[in-house]
Amino acid sequence: MDSTAGRDFFISYTAVNRAWAEWIAVQLEAAGYTTLLQAFDFRPGSDFVHQMQVATSTCERTIAVLSPAYFASEFSEAEWRTAFAKDPSGAEGLLVPIRVQKFTPPVLLETRVYVDLVAADEPTCRQRLLDAVNKNRVRPTTARFPGVVSETTRSSSRFPGAGPAVSNLPLRNRNFSGRDGLLERIHADLQTASAAAVVPTEAVHGLGGIGKTELATEVRAPVWQ
Repeated sequence: MDSTAGRDFFISYTAVNRAWAEWIAVQLEAAGYTTLLQAFDFRPGSDFVHQMQVATSTCERTIAVLSPAYFASEFSEAEWRTAFAKDPSGAEGLLVPIRVQKFTPPVLLETRVYVDLVAADEPTCRQRLLDAVNKNRVRPTTARFPGVVSETTRSSSRFPGAGPAVSNLPLRNRNFSGRDGLLERIHADLQTASAAAVVPTEAVHGLGGIGKTELATEVRAPVWQ
């Protein structure tokens, strides 16, 4: 029997995306999967058509490295269509599309969920790839709440709305009152600035002892976030 038969993944790609295909293969092999791709496994003297037959008929799943050039290749089309025909609904996950260039896949694959590696760094791409092919991935049971911090229900784990872990501001004055107009103005200014591509800032100035620090502390409080 052909030594390349029966591997976990056949990686289908076109020549311009060879570097992506090789990177994908290396990541999967490092994670314990077996792969088959032309650059690594089609040796001089072997028959190309026979090797493709072995790849498409014996490998458990097919990875399609998606790009405009991929869909311009007749050989690539034959490879991904074979996997598509085996699993037309996608229920078994036999075809794993991985997009490496920004474009819209053709109609037949437009509804398939693909792994998107466009404009992401290497650690992110690796994680997306391994999460996508892991059939035994555990569904998360917890997630950080993205809202503001409640002073009475703080948890041990920080979440996006918690603000800075370290601050040189004093504790909030529970007896603070008045200055509603100033608070509303500062809050409105910060909200408006947050829509721009800059970090919103606001300056409070005046003579010493008039309560600038307490005003800033009150602005920081959750009621005004």
